[in-house]
Amino acid sequence: MTRFWKFASAVVLGLVSVSAASAQTYGPMAGGYSTGTFFGGAPMLANHHSSTIDEGYMTGYSRVLQGAGIYNALSAEAYNRMQDGYAKELDNKQRYVKTYFETKRLNASYRAETMPAPLSKEKLDQWNLQDQPERLSRREYNSDTGSVQWPAVLQAQVFDGNRLLLEDLFARRTANEFGVNSPFYRQVNASTAQIKDQLKNYLRSEDRFFSHQEYVAAQNFLNSLTQEARLAPDLDGLAAN
Repeated sequence: MTRFWKFASAVVLGLVSVSAASAQTYGPMAGGYSTGTFFGGAPMLANHHSSTIDEGYMTGYSRVLQGAGIYNALSAEAYNRMQDGYAKELDNKQRYVKTYFETKRLNASYRAETMPAPLSKEKLDQWNLQDQPERLSRREYNSDTGSVQWPAVLQAQVFDGNRLLLEDLFARRTANEFGVNSPFYRQVNASTAQIKDQLKNYLRSEDRFFSHQEYVAAQNFLNSLTQEARLAPDLDGLAAN
C-alpha cells in the first residue's frame, strides 16, 4: 500500500506539470478556444482557460482517490471470492466426512442384518460334548474297583506292555486323578497313543489279525478310555448303561 501512495503522489505531480505546460503551449483561437497537440501530434480543441497548479493538484488527487477506491473494491472482491472458496472447501470436507461415516454405518448395519446370530455358550458346550468320545460303560470300566474290560483285539499279546500299564494306572487311581493337566491323564494318553500306532501298523501289514470293524471298535474304546482319564471318575456308577 505504501508503494501505491508513492506512485499516486508521482502521478499527481506529473499531472500538475502537464497542466502547467499545457497552459503555455496552447495558442489563441477564434471563439476563445485554442489548439494544442495530443498524442501523436493530433490536434485537439481545448478550453482557452488553463488550469492552475491547485486545480491540477486537485484533479490528480481526485484521480488518485478514484484509483484507490477501485483498488479497494477489487481487493474486497478478491477477498470475498477467497473466503467463498474457503467456505466451499470446508463444505466439501464436511460432506466427505459425513459420507464416510454414513457409509460405515450402512456397512455395519448390513453386516448386522446378514450375519448369523452368534452361538450361545450353551450351544457351544453342546457341540463340544458331541465332539467328545463317549464314556465307557459300567461293564467296560468299573470306577469303583478300577477294573477295565478290554475288547478281544486289544487282549492280544502284542499289546501286553501298554495294556498292563493302563490296567495298573486305573486300578490305583484316586478320586482326584483326572483332567488334562494331571500326571494320570498324561500317562494314560501316552499309552493309548502307542497302542493306536500299533493298531495302524498291523492294519497296513500282512500280519493283520483283525477286521476293519474290529479295528474301528478298538480305536473307539481307546478314545473312550482316554476320555475317562480326562473326566472325574464316576464313583456312583452314573455312566452305567
